[in-house]
Parts: sequence; C-alpha cells; structure tokens
Amino acid sequence: MVAGRLQEKNGYFYIALSYKDANGKRKEPWFATGLKVKGNKRLAEEMLLDYRTNFDIKTGKLKTDEPEEDHSILFGDYLFNWLESIKGEVALTTYGGYYQCITKAIQPYFNAKGITLQSITADDIETFYRDKMFPKDGSKGIKGKTALRYHANIRKCLQEAYRKGLIPSNPADLVKRPKEEQFISDYYNSEEIKNLLNLVKGNKIEFACYMASYYGLRRSEIIGLKWSAFDLVYNTVTIRHTVSATSIGGTYQLVAQDRTKRKKSYRTLPISLELKTLLLQMKAQQEKNRELFGNTYNHQFDEYVYVDDKGNLVRPDYISQHFPIFIRNNNLKKIRFHDLRHSCATMLRHLGVKMEDIQQYLGHSNIVTTEKTYAHFEQEQNKLSLSLIIDALADKEIEKPDTEM
Repeated sequence: MVAGRLQEKNGYFYIALSYKDANGKRKEPWFATGLKVKGNKRLAEEMLLDYRTNFDIKTGKLKTDEPEEDHSILFGDYLFNWLESIKGEVALTTYGGYYQCITKAIQPYFNAKGITLQSITADDIETFYRDKMFPKDGSKGIKGKTALRYHANIRKCLQEAYRKGLIPSNPADLVKRPKEEQFISDYYNSEEIKNLLNLVKGNKIEFACYMASYYGLRRSEIIGLKWSAFDLVYNTVTIRHTVSATSIGGTYQLVAQDRTKRKKSYRTLPISLELKTLLLQMKAQQEKNRELFGNTYNHQFDEYVYVDDKGNLVRPDYISQHFPIFIRNNNLKKIRFHDLRHSCATMLRHLGVKMEDIQQYLGHSNIVTTEKTYAHFEQEQNKLSLSLIIDALADKEIEKPDTEM
C-alpha cells in the first residue's frame, strides 16, 4: 500500500501520498479533498485510505479516477474559467482589462506549453514574464507595467484556486515581481495652455481640453458630466458620474457608472465665469440641434453635457485619437491628453498651492499618488536652489557671520 497522510492548508484537508516510482524515485503528490478541516476529519481519513488503497503507481492516478477535474485542467483554460466566474463581481471595465490580458497573452502562452493548474510553478511564471518583456526574436517586448498587470491576473486566479483547495499553495507568491519603469509625465506650462485653449476654440475637443486644463478632470469624468452635476446658482460642479469604454471579444462598449475612480475622486469644484458662459453656449446649441435634426436626433444622452451635433455621446477614444492630431496640425508640443491633467496640477504647484490641496482638487486617493505622479512640481524650487548656488559662487564678497565672541 502507498504511504500517505492528511495535511491541513488554508482550512482544508489535503491528501499527501508518498511512494517510489518504477525508477525508484520518491514521489510525494498532493491531492485536494475539497473538505474543510472543521467537522470533516473522519470523512477525510476515509478518503486518505481510499487513495492509499487504490492509487496506481504506474499511472500516478487512482484506479477509480473519473476524467480529470479542475486541478488537471490547462492553466490558461482555468484562468479563463476563473475570469468568467468573477464577471459579475467586478466593474465591466475591469473585466474588459482582464479579458484582454488573459485571452491575448496569458492563456495562449501557457496552453501552448501544456502547463496545467496543478503543475504550474514560480519558474514557469517568471519565464513567461521574461519571454514577454525580452522576446528572443528581437521584437519589441512589453513594459514592466504591463507585466505587472499580467502578474495581478495570474496571482488572483491562483489564490482563488488555493482557497478552493485545488492547489496546495500559490506559486505566484514566490515569483520575483517585474519592475515597473519610472514614468515622468510631460506637461504644458501656463503660456502653452493659453495657446492651446485659444487654438482649440470651436473644435469638438474644446470642452475636453478646457475641463482637463482648468479642473484636471480625467477623460471618463469629462464625458460623464451631466447637466445635473452643475449648479449654476451656487456655481459649482460635482464630479460623481463617469463614462469609460472597454472592448470584450471585439465588441466596443460604453460603461456609465454613478461612481468615480476612487472614493476621493467624488468632489465638488467651483465654476468659473468662463466655464459658465461655455456651458450656456453648449446648452443653447444642443437645443438648436434637436430642432435641426428632428427625429434623427439621439435623445438617449439628453442628460449629458458632452454630446455631438446629433446627440451622440462623445466617445472616450475620440478624444484620445483626435487630441494628438490637433496638436500635430497646430505645431504644438507633443503631449498626451491625460498630460493636461498633469499640466493643471503643475500650474497649481508652481503657484504655491499645497500638495494636500492639489490632491483634493484632482481627486487623488492619497498624497503619495500626487507626489509620485507629479515629480516635476519641484522644478521651480530647483531653480531657486540653483540661483542660491550661483549667488554663492559669484565673484563677489560674501558676508560671513561674525564668529568673534
């Protein structure tokens, strides 16, 4: 009879067998019982006896084994099944991001190598990251930030398999995490912002550029603005609704949510006279367009501020695609649309606004995010430091403190 014992892991019983194969090599496979430790010891002991009695050393399986269960499934397939199981538990945009990572990269890679859920190791996972970041064929690899997204998917999936007792431990916990490259965002100074906003007047992306530059709003926050968010009596705007986009299985979907990216992203900001004027102009234009296009006008988005002439909500990708085209056509410095948010924060910092107040204005979850993302805020302070050094090294007599007593 094969030797064996019960092991307890994460509140579940496991069967640990021990035997020598035909080559005399010691084998110690583990099997999940699916039984919780509390109240199931007798049943677990019966399963242990059954495994020891009916285990086939030649095949490495029970003689009474049914077709392979989840713990023998290809890891890529199990990963996809896990993704489907959490679909209703996460935001659709989150699911869409996971879907892209898993179906485009992770699942094909591990399935091609025949790696199963039970056989996957930390080395397998680390090799995957290296192969993707530094392809052997010389092609451009993924960045560390993308590899970290893959890691998050893989670890969460394996943690769930561990929790269910399908594997004895989570190999992703032993993996050396990929390093994310430090990213320093670019920005426009106040004169460059003025020039941009002057040139973009009347363009379809004018409203987006204005809200990103003056208020530092994210793209999803701009598109998600509803007329009800603006109080034109007390002159305030409340950021509480977002619209983003995702692609699942090749299908483009808009995702509207009555929540912001983070809890602290929910915020109320003052309205400038210039913005109030712009809003009234946009409101009047929408009313004219409804009459002009009649039955062909799309009333689905009547409550939203940022719609086109036919009433269609401006799509997130429209802004991302047309902003670089606009700055290229107008010979402006190349930056991303999101960098206008950085530009807003940079101007605030250069004007002496405290980092804590910038955090609140932008809706960052914590001050660390503000400090990390906007490292170039201290440029003005660096200039001041340089000027002090220049003065100190200038060819002139420098007063020394009186040290005589």
